[in-house]
Amino acid sequence: MLGAVLASLAGIATALVRSLLNTRIRSVEDLQGATDRTVLGAIPSSRGSEQASRVLIENPYSVAAEAYRELRTNLQFIKLVENRRSVLVTSSLPGEGKSTATINLAHVLAMSGERVLLIDGDLRSPSVHKILGLEGDAGLTTLLIGHAEMDEIVQSAGVDGLDVIAAGAIPPNPSESLGSPAMAEILAKASQRYDVVLIDAPPLLPVTDAAVLSQTVGGVLVVAQSEAVRRAEFERALAKLENVDANVVGLVLNRVRGLSSSQYAYASPEARALVGPVGQSADTSGNGERASFSQVLTDSEVQEKRFYAHSDGGGEYQGVLRASPPSRPARRAAVRRPSSSGDPDADAENEFERLGGRRSER
Repeated sequence: MLGAVLASLAGIATALVRSLLNTRIRSVEDLQGATDRTVLGAIPSSRGSEQASRVLIENPYSVAAEAYRELRTNLQFIKLVENRRSVLVTSSLPGEGKSTATINLAHVLAMSGERVLLIDGDLRSPSVHKILGLEGDAGLTTLLIGHAEMDEIVQSAGVDGLDVIAAGAIPPNPSESLGSPAMAEILAKASQRYDVVLIDAPPLLPVTDAAVLSQTVGGVLVVAQSEAVRRAEFERALAKLENVDANVVGLVLNRVRGLSSSQYAYASPEARALVGPVGQSADTSGNGERASFSQVLTDSEVQEKRFYAHSDGGGEYQGVLRASPPSRPARRAAVRRPSSSGDPDADAENEFERLGGRRSER
């Protein structure tokens, strides 16, 4: 008995010590505790960077898609510097998913009717053109040195209202290039043509590029990956922005594990038609059984084809098709079987008489 009690106490002590020593940011509460900034959104984790970057296209009713819509809504209430329409997206460390978050944010803004320009401002390790399957030889650096005009560099991302400027060739002096008057002129010209300009910038702690570029944008959005970045690292990254008096408009917690799918199951009219009342799932099988939320999302792929169209080539989506919301799947009426009389011959005769009308109709 005493041994069992001592073992339990030892386990509790070990768990407590591990909790105290674990200083990684894991939840929105941890993020709010590390700073007094506003948390604009929490994005659930997805499998694979390529799939995560196309969540708004391939699965618009998923939990992650609704999380990005919530982020878009919260961004509408932020205040940018001098009415600049440019927002820089960065993170503390490499690999926290800032590029994926920027691409999805650009997608959801464009789907709402905004004219969006996505600029790959990571002149050290560019990835936007790779994720979207675009040309990467010419881009931002080509504009900075004056070898092309903006209209010659802009590429379509395959979604109505979304244009992209790739990073281009990697320059020998990325920080100086991003902080040059030419960069400020590019952003000013882009703000005149587009409703929103998003810049995917390098992480804050390894290099100073994002801090330098923050002086020429309207606001900065900082992405933090759950269970990856430590509180001390995150605070150091924010301190670098505060030292240059950057306008940090909000924080985003990325790749959060364990977010419930039910909280977004009723968010859109299309999802409500498929899922049904809150806390329940629609009958998609036709036999009166309740389907799980994942099954509802699988069945909704047919409905999604009415909203999005593939190209003949690489299979990329060309834009949003205006279509009416899908109707709720019809429920098949239950068939009542006659009770058995115990006599197999009599039961067979009764069944034959019950089906006789249908057979005669045929």
